[in-house]
Amino acid sequence: LLMLPPVLYEWLRKHPLPFRIADASKGDRVIFLLSSAILTVVMGLLIPSAVINASPEEFVSVVDFHTPLRYVLQSFLLAAGTFLVWLNVFYYLASPAARRIFSLATAVAAGSAVVDYMFFGRHYGNMSPMLQYDAFEQSGWWECLLNLAALAALGGLVVFLGRRKKQAVLRAVCVAVCAALTGMSCFNIVSIQSVFAGMNAADSDGISKGNIGFPLDTEGKNVVVIMLDRGIGDFFPYLLHEKPELREQFAGFTYYPNTISYGNTTLSASASLYGGYDYLPSEWHGATILQRQNEALRVMPELFDGNGYDVTVCDPSLAGLRWQPDLSIYAERPSIRTFITKDRFLNQYSPEAAFQLLSRNFFAYGFFRSSPVILHATFYNSAQYNQSSKLSGAQKVTDLYRASGGFDGTTPHFTGAYSVLKNLPGITGIRSEGRGTFLMISNDATHDVAMLQEPDYEPANAIDNRAFEENPPVRYAADGSRISFSTPLQMKHYQCNMAAMLRLGKWFGYLRENGVYDNTRIIIVSDHGKGLGGLTGQRFDDSEEYAVSGAGDVMSFKPLLLVKDFGSTELTVDDTFMTNADTPSLAFAGIIDQPVNPFTGRVISQEGKNVPEHFIALPAVYSPRDYTGSEKAFRDVTWVGFRGTDTADLSAWRVIGDRLP
Repeated sequence: LLMLPPVLYEWLRKHPLPFRIADASKGDRVIFLLSSAILTVVMGLLIPSAVINASPEEFVSVVDFHTPLRYVLQSFLLAAGTFLVWLNVFYYLASPAARRIFSLATAVAAGSAVVDYMFFGRHYGNMSPMLQYDAFEQSGWWECLLNLAALAALGGLVVFLGRRKKQAVLRAVCVAVCAALTGMSCFNIVSIQSVFAGMNAADSDGISKGNIGFPLDTEGKNVVVIMLDRGIGDFFPYLLHEKPELREQFAGFTYYPNTISYGNTTLSASASLYGGYDYLPSEWHGATILQRQNEALRVMPELFDGNGYDVTVCDPSLAGLRWQPDLSIYAERPSIRTFITKDRFLNQYSPEAAFQLLSRNFFAYGFFRSSPVILHATFYNSAQYNQSSKLSGAQKVTDLYRASGGFDGTTPHFTGAYSVLKNLPGITGIRSEGRGTFLMISNDATHDVAMLQEPDYEPANAIDNRAFEENPPVRYAADGSRISFSTPLQMKHYQCNMAAMLRLGKWFGYLRENGVYDNTRIIIVSDHGKGLGGLTGQRFDDSEEYAVSGAGDVMSFKPLLLVKDFGSTELTVDDTFMTNADTPSLAFAGIIDQPVNPFTGRVISQEGKNVPEHFIALPAVYSPRDYTGSEKAFRDVTWVGFRGTDTADLSAWRVIGDRLP
């Protein structure tokens, strides 16, 4: 691109235009400066601040506790250096006539950047804090052509207004656009800082001081609830068949394949997992979403604490409706130990290097989002953003078998969760006091997925699984059923579910060696599944309308549920109909008679699933950042209904719509 101007100059020198281009005037200079300012604000200020404002807490790490506005500042400085400094250098090096062309071209670029960002490329789906989309797909030709037509029309309008007699109008438009964009950016910045202000430094230390740790007692009864976010229940038989050692490690567990959740996101599905049937999304009973989430997270810890158990809570999901949990919801019970474990074992990369890279990529992301749609795939570059360094925050997946880049070969978000599972033996304290313990911990290793190196399913800087895979890769279960992957997203979810099970299996071996496995009840449960394009053939609605949300895919609502009771020794399968809202009653069984929810006054039991139809919520607005705390219902909900007790019966499922019957 940089070679085009001298080539054009040489061509014009030999083939001069039949008309003379007027020299740049003071008005052209003003238009150029205003256009440069617009480019700076759009790429360096508005776009980065909008991304962060969507979920500020996701850009704050407990190992590097700083305001996420530093990313905005860095990207703004990069944009200012590019458009306000270097662009001016080239402008002044140009001839007076070329400066007029320069000013109009910059105005066209500024207008195109605004139009591209505001109206195009808005369908790429969910994006991680490393600025990586779950499944990026280049826009179709129709959108590319529509975008080019819009930009051509805009360019013609700018050139028309750039005429001497119309320049005042163009200058006024530039001033108005620049002011509006700056105002939007300031709103985002204030909103981000207000969220960060509510995250005090105690959040970075997990409120409880000292090293993370929890006790298990060799003489008392221990109850452990592990919530694996987005753990997929249907994968478990295939994991066992591929890794037979898991059968021995998971001896004593019962696998419940016939299990449903009441949502397809953490926001809609986790409250009922933690609190039981009082917290179904269809049964809010007048409380706000914030109140319900916090109440549900307190039910099991407070009941166990009130019955003499030592209680530890780690990473309670969306506590305070925040991605980084607000541990102060347990402040009324100081005997409950609380920790944030995610990212606390990230020693594999420099926080400063990560900060510099992400700051650079924020500017590059702004460049990508404000460019013509036809160039999006090139500028996105598989979330590498054409980074020349080998150090890249996002893993670049080449195909089903190969990947490279990222921190520790994956991303900090996967590694930050996975490293907790690796360190479970080190943070488990073994004692013999004869007092019961309760541990509730959530983990995102099955949610923030990345491609891993087989057959050990570990992160690696350069991943190549071609030697371990068939084409296409096929997994089998013990009964001969098969599952085949066709997309990297499917493969990554399977691999990360496998990695989590392997790490938990090693921890169970540690518990056996220390004499606390038999007297420990362990519940491994997920808040929801993930619709992966009809991977297991369980699609009950193939409508394109529900393809993105997964509303028509049973896998979206098939969570993982594994339960090991005291003294159990065999790995078994139980087809009894279950829901993840059974978790509290499973945890209390035989320990607390007639447990009563301290907030609703109702007995906690499994009776809530004995209804003619279950209603599952799929809110289109699922980020807690989009809710102020005063709402009593989710926004833009699609409801799915399930009748009966056999989740494999596709006729029992239906998409109801936006209103409950």
